Amino acid sequence: MILKLKDQDFDLLPERAFYWPQEKILGLSDIHPGKAFTLQQSGIPVPSSDTEELLKIAQLISDYQPTWVFILGDFIHNKNSWNQQLFNEVSAFFGELKDIEWNLIIRNHERGSIDFLKLLPINIIEGDFKIGSFTLSHGHLKNTSATFTIQGHVHPVTTIRDGSTKLRLPYFVVSSDTMTIPSFGDLTGGFEMIPQENEKIFAVTSDSVFEMPRFI
Repeated sequence: MILKLKDQDFDLLPERAFYWPQEKILGLSDIHPGKAFTLQQSGIPVPSSDTEELLKIAQLISDYQPTWVFILGDFIHNKNSWNQQLFNEVSAFFGELKDIEWNLIIRNHERGSIDFLKLLPINIIEGDFKIGSFTLSHGHLKNTSATFTIQGHVHPVTTIRDGSTKLRLPYFVVSSDTMTIPSFGDLTGGFEMIPQENEKIFAVTSDSVFEMPRFI
């Protein structure tokens, strides 16, 4: 779904990412690889999904041919998520896509992982990144930018109800000065936000993005 922001086109993708064609930027946030391993170490039987998420990113790169990829924070779940298998998979992933300029805005979940991240071919950005009329941010702090901010962090989801049937969907939320994108990872959970009067929400299904009417 193409959304016009500040005279720029942004393609909101069902993979819970966005593509900015004028700048050839693919953007996503909150991947949280290693969360499955962390949960498994705590005795919670969840399937590992890290490889699937990396393959999903690789497919997006193949489809859109971006020059830059921006990860808006929370690339890794936490410092305890690293194991040899994950590090090998992540290293191989970046090795196969070395022609891309990778950028990571580090925030709360990267604490304790900087030494691992410095071994990868990725630009580590401390703080927000401004490009043209836009600021790319993780979103864990109050937005004080004078430019339009694109952020992650919140993992917004909404619930559609039809009688006893409920469908929980991630979504993009857009206001006059901010777009919050859904989490890219499958094990990240979600936060049910209450849309404000000046906000539009764009729900995500497995194969589409659509604007939700405010009365739902």
